[in-house]
Amino acid sequence: MLSRIKVPHYAYLILVGCCLTNVGGFSLVYDIAGVYLVPVSTGLGISSADVALWLTADGIISVVSMPAAGILLRNRRMNLFMAGGTLLAAAGVFGFSLCSEPWHFALCGCLTGLGMPYLYGIAQVTLIGNWFSVERQGRMLGIVMACQGLSAALWAPFFTLLIQGVGFRLAYRINALLILVIVLPWTLFVFRGSPAQKGLGPCCGRNEGQGPSMQADGEVGVDFGKALRTAGFWFALIASCAVCIGMGFNSHQQAVAVEFFGGRGIDLAASELYGGFMMSAFAVGAVVGDMAFGFLLDRIGIKKTFRLFLLVFVLSFAVYYVAQSFLPLVFCASFMLGTHNGLASVGYPLLLRRLFGGREFSRIYSIVNMCCSFFGGLTTMAIALACGFLGGYAPVFLAAILFASFVALFSFKAIDRIGSYEWVDGRGERAASDAAASDSDPAGAR
Repeated sequence: MLSRIKVPHYAYLILVGCCLTNVGGFSLVYDIAGVYLVPVSTGLGISSADVALWLTADGIISVVSMPAAGILLRNRRMNLFMAGGTLLAAAGVFGFSLCSEPWHFALCGCLTGLGMPYLYGIAQVTLIGNWFSVERQGRMLGIVMACQGLSAALWAPFFTLLIQGVGFRLAYRINALLILVIVLPWTLFVFRGSPAQKGLGPCCGRNEGQGPSMQADGEVGVDFGKALRTAGFWFALIASCAVCIGMGFNSHQQAVAVEFFGGRGIDLAASELYGGFMMSAFAVGAVVGDMAFGFLLDRIGIKKTFRLFLLVFVLSFAVYYVAQSFLPLVFCASFMLGTHNGLASVGYPLLLRRLFGGREFSRIYSIVNMCCSFFGGLTTMAIALACGFLGGYAPVFLAAILFASFVALFSFKAIDRIGSYEWVDGRGERAASDAAASDSDPAGAR
C-alpha cells in the first residue's frame, strides 16, 4: 500500500521555499520599513527622512548589484549565493539596531542592497521557471508573489506592537533573527538551481517523470547578447518600466483622497482616513492580481491574460477620473489599479522567459529589473510634478489613460514575438521552444 502513495514532486518544496523567502525576506526588510520611521526618529531625535536614508542607499546599491546577481544565480550552486544574500540582508537589519546617525542607516542600507537582489525577483522567477513546466509557471509564480502582499499585512501590526513593547532596537534584532530563521534553512538545504541536480525533470508538464535526461526550460534559450539585440527585448523592457507608474500612483493615494473628498466638503482627517482605505483597496487588488494573473495565464494563455489585465490597467485611470462625480468609485479604481501588480510581478518576468527561455533568463531579467528599479523610483516624483503642472490629479489621470495605452501597445508587440527567436542549448545546438505552443493550447497541456 505504501508503495502506491505518490510522493509530491520536489518542486513543491521549492515553491514553499520561494513563498517563505517573500514572507521572511522581502516583507521583513521592505514592507515593514514604514512602521519603524516614527519610533526611530523620535527615539534618536532625527527626522524620518534621515531614518529612511537607508532605503535610498539600498535602492542605489540594488541597481548596481542586480547584474552581478543575474550572473551568479545562473550557477548550479545558486542556493549558496542566496544564503549569502540572506546573511547580508539580516546583517543590515541587525545593524539598524546599532544606528544613531543618518550615515549609519545608509551604511546598513548598503548591506541590504547587496543582499536582497539574491532573494527576490530574479531568484524566485528563475527557480519557479526551472522547476515547473511552462504550463504551470504562471500559477506558481502568482502564489509566490501573493504571499508577499499577505505577509506584509500580517507583519506590519505585529512589529508595530513589538516596537511599542520592547523598543525599536530589540525589535530590529528580532526582525533580523526572523529573516535568518525563516529564509536561511531553505537556501542552504532545500533550494537547488535545476531539477537535474535532484535527478528529476520539471514538475507538472507533459513529460513529467522522464528524469534529468529531459531537456528543461532552464537549460535552453536565446544567448544573452542576441536577446539584448532583439526588438522583443526592448518592447518588453519599455513596457515593464512603464507599468511601474501604477506603483507610483499608490504613493499618491492620500493626496488624491484629500483632493477628491476635500473638494466635496469632507474634512481633512476624514479624507486622509479614506486615503488609507484606498491604499488598502490597492493592496488587496495587488494580491488578487498576482493570484489571478498566474491562474489565468495557465488557463487561457499569455496573450488573453495580458489583454485582460492591460484593459483593467487602462480602465482604472478612467474610473479614477469619473470618481470625481461619484466618490465611492475611487475605491473601485484603487482596487483595479492594484491588480497591475500581477503584470509587474508575474506577467513581464514570464513574458521574458517565454521570449528567451531559461538558460540566460537570470541575466536578461536582471537588466530589466535594474531599469524598472531606476524608473520606478522616479514615478512618484514625476506624478507630483505632473500634478503641479496640470493643476490637479484629474488631468493627470486623463494623461495616465494615454500612458497606460502606450504600455499595452508595447506589451502586445513583445507578445507577438514569442516563438520568433532561436533557442539553443548549452552546446550551442538548436533547441525547440514549447512556449508558443503552450499558449495556443494551455488546457491541452494538462
